[in-house]
Amino acid sequence: KTSMSVVSESSSSSSNNGGGMILSVLLMVAVIAYTLYACITAYVQHKSSTTTASGASSSSSETNSSRIQKQVKFLSPFANIGNSVIHLLLIVYIKTSEGNEGPFPGGEELMKEDGIPTPAAQETMTSASSTESSSSPPSNDGGIILAIFLMVATITYVVYACVTVYVHHSESSSSSESKIQKQVRLLSAWANIGNSVIHILLVIYIKVHEGSEEAFWARERELEADGIGGPLGLAIFNGVAGMCTLHQKFLSFPLFWNTFVAVTGTLIPLVWLRFLEEGLSSWPYFIVFVWFTIFAMELSALSTCWTYKLIRTKEEVDESKSNKTKDE
Repeated sequence: KTSMSVVSESSSSSSNNGGGMILSVLLMVAVIAYTLYACITAYVQHKSSTTTASGASSSSSETNSSRIQKQVKFLSPFANIGNSVIHLLLIVYIKTSEGNEGPFPGGEELMKEDGIPTPAAQETMTSASSTESSSSPPSNDGGIILAIFLMVATITYVVYACVTVYVHHSESSSSSESKIQKQVRLLSAWANIGNSVIHILLVIYIKVHEGSEEAFWARERELEADGIGGPLGLAIFNGVAGMCTLHQKFLSFPLFWNTFVAVTGTLIPLVWLRFLEEGLSSWPYFIVFVWFTIFAMELSALSTCWTYKLIRTKEEVDESKSNKTKDE
């Protein structure tokens, strides 16, 4: 009976995910899906408005119908592509977790079919419970994690709303750039600038807690991830990318940088994978706030810079049509 209680306590402590943390992860996925939807919608609207402005004669009902058809046409393949990407990430995760002795995957093999633990399971889980009680950091509250996520979502929405109001109530400095293009470009710029600012705050936080004996900082020193070189470099590069986009200079650099950061951050286990596995449950709340903000800024910068790249200017559309006319 005593061993059963130890097993139940240790198994629940090692695999008990807070409801707020699960909801936060779900909202992260919802934000990614909505961002994809918004970018495709902006692309389709710009293409439709460009076609209408160039002299296409069609009724408003036909225009709306064709716009919806185009939007659905783009959403379907990108949903399939996203499904393919997440399965590839699952394969990478399975390969990197081979030989893992944790409760998932494979830990259930220590239990008999009737739920009674084997002697090996009793010994393993008893030792795990004793080590966890002495060395494991305190678990974060799921409700607080969800509140932090909603704080970051509010900040992101306020920036989006301010940029949108500014674009719709200011004259365009370039006659060849539509309002949708300007809005997407400014959102991309301020996403990179915001990413730079949050990394500067992270550098300050690291310097303030230099030499701390807390469990989080001990783990960071063990992984050699407690230095300021990485965050400082990311702050500089994100700031440069944001200023380039803001002033419409060297736009290929922000496109390359945002894509590089998204791909490498997703594939390196010590970045987003570690945040999902360890960060949500045990990291300091300020660090969780920083990572949620980085997530919002990187996602916004990546999606908007590619949307701006795919939306052609009016001059490019007119030039391509004139070239087609010449060829005919």
